[in-house]
Amino acid sequence: MHKILDKLNGILRKDLPIKGIAIIFTGIFLLSLLPIFRIAYYAHPFADDFTYGLHAHQTFEATKSIIQTMIVAAQTAKDTYFTWQGTFSSVFLMALNPAVFQESIYWITPFLILGMLCLGILIFLRVLLTEVFSFDKWTSYIFSLLVLTASIQNFYWPAQGIYWYNSSIHYTFMYGSMLLMLAIQIHSFFIVKTWRFVVAMFASTFLAILCGGGNFPVSMVCVLLNCCVFLYGVFTRKRRVLWTLIPITINVIAFFANILAPGNTVRKAFFVQMAPMNAIKAAIEYMFVAQYKWFTITILLLTIIAIPVSWKMVEKTKFSFKWPGVILVFSFLCCAAMVTPSYYATSEEPLARVINVIRLMYHLLLFINIFYFTGWIRNKKNMKCNPRLSIALLFLVFVLGVMDYHTTEIPQREYITYGAYCSYITGEAQIFHQEYLDRKVLLNSGQNEVQLSPFSVHPFPFWTYDISEDAGDWKNGAIAAWYQKQSVTLK
Repeated sequence: MHKILDKLNGILRKDLPIKGIAIIFTGIFLLSLLPIFRIAYYAHPFADDFTYGLHAHQTFEATKSIIQTMIVAAQTAKDTYFTWQGTFSSVFLMALNPAVFQESIYWITPFLILGMLCLGILIFLRVLLTEVFSFDKWTSYIFSLLVLTASIQNFYWPAQGIYWYNSSIHYTFMYGSMLLMLAIQIHSFFIVKTWRFVVAMFASTFLAILCGGGNFPVSMVCVLLNCCVFLYGVFTRKRRVLWTLIPITINVIAFFANILAPGNTVRKAFFVQMAPMNAIKAAIEYMFVAQYKWFTITILLLTIIAIPVSWKMVEKTKFSFKWPGVILVFSFLCCAAMVTPSYYATSEEPLARVINVIRLMYHLLLFINIFYFTGWIRNKKNMKCNPRLSIALLFLVFVLGVMDYHTTEIPQREYITYGAYCSYITGEAQIFHQEYLDRKVLLNSGQNEVQLSPFSVHPFPFWTYDISEDAGDWKNGAIAAWYQKQSVTLK
């Protein structure tokens, strides 16, 4: 055993081929996405997809014009702004869900959503780690893949975060867009060529409008983080820092246009609001409990892997890593800020779709704190990483992984990749898909009053909820309007 450990020590003491390890990590990450994307074909539109996309769908069916359809989608956003909610950019995108053009292309939803999420996280962390902290690009890339894995595998409700267009475009997509905007803002401090800076400012301004008109948790924290980016530029005396005030100001204007929309007043009448200070207190209490619930063994596994990666990442940087406690407290309050709108607007805990996006932020900030504290400890104690410790950590990862799988009551609900695999291999996804197609046959028939059979299976990765036996249920009415029926009910 000692000989084996000595050989491993000898390997670990050498400079490992970081680029090769990054390629291996990339391969594993891409393999983890295959089951997720494979069952995308079996996901279908539901509920709000039909309500927000109704007029755009009718226009496209009548004209086959994408431009006319987009004009109607903009009108939907305008009407909603005055009658229901102020999230104008989200509503515009909601009105253009894939089913508007053709239901058979609804499968592109998870590709679009996860594409933006991956783009946002990867670019944001590349800019943060390699430009702000001056870390090695390949080690930083491996670290970014760990964050991506934690984010994707641990959605609170995958259906509402990835597969259901209306919910995922409103939350997950906007979260990815926010990270992309922050990345561009930070990157603009390091751009030398004027034309590239101008392009960056245009892109950032566009994303500022997009994020400002999105869901409240993301749009609010976007304003907060934009201000932090500006202060970073001021304190580090970055040239052109004042130019970044243009997209920041537009983001703030878009945010206030969002929260002050007349439609929000209409919607507020259906809920009991909480006093602002009570909402803040409730949000902080919620996060104190949630941060422990969300730190699952899966996240522990990834954080254990992230420790040696972080150690390698910070070894050559000159960054001082001061005040790690401030970063920790700020991270906690940032997540609490995303919880606050739910308590303020409804006096209730966040809905599943909101928890999805808060958890995404939680995972990102958790890993940022890991590398920051690692850098602080390394600078403070002037320590070196013992190869035997790396071996012990890898062994611990293996043991915890086995324990996690065997102690999780329903493993497919803990890991979305495994859940997607189970749904496909057991045939649940295919059965659900066929039963949906059977429903469409009835909905496209000449019947004016349609009764649909309940689904016999509920595949967890993309199951939301069903219509009811009540023809007056808004979900039933949405499908009836889409298919031009007098009523649609469940048997």
